[in-house]
Amino acid sequence: MNTPERARAAGRRHAVLPVAAKADIIEGLVRGLGVIRAFSDRMPRHTPSSLAAHLRFSRAAARRFLVTLCHVGYAASDGREFWLTPKVLALGQTYLGADRLVRTVQPSLEELSRKLGESMTLGVLDGDDVVYLGKAQAVAAASGAASVRVWHITSRGWGPWTERPLPEVVRVAILQTLSTIIPF
Repeated sequence: MNTPERARAAGRRHAVLPVAAKADIIEGLVRGLGVIRAFSDRMPRHTPSSLAAHLRFSRAAARRFLVTLCHVGYAASDGREFWLTPKVLALGQTYLGADRLVRTVQPSLEELSRKLGESMTLGVLDGDDVVYLGKAQAVAAASGAASVRVWHITSRGWGPWTERPLPEVVRVAILQTLSTIIPF
């Protein structure tokens, strides 16, 4: 499968680079991003030991990642447990500020929401998740907040999957459902 086909198959609207040489990859960055993603609604706090077990790092490496995140303001700690701070949202805000689609569509979402009296969202499929990039609520309170949801548990999540082959949709939905019941 060539690169454009892989991008379409992954449900992404951006180009996928060919497989990079190992020498071109900064493993520490990959691992650090994994640390940030290890926090969730199920595990909003980690100790170095719990993070090490979750990511299969040494306890010392997990601790260094957590201390580094605290040092740059992306995490906080009480001395035992660590949690993310709101500053991590700045990572996503950078994307939202730079993405032309979001900047272009958000005013239309708000106008359409106002005219129809209904909430509107802009979601894109990213792997097995729908990432909501824009939102306009019928009540003028909160618009523009980004979020990520597992696609199969939201009605809006099914939309981007309608062009996928049915066996793939069923397979991914089953795996996603099982992963919410049985942590892998």
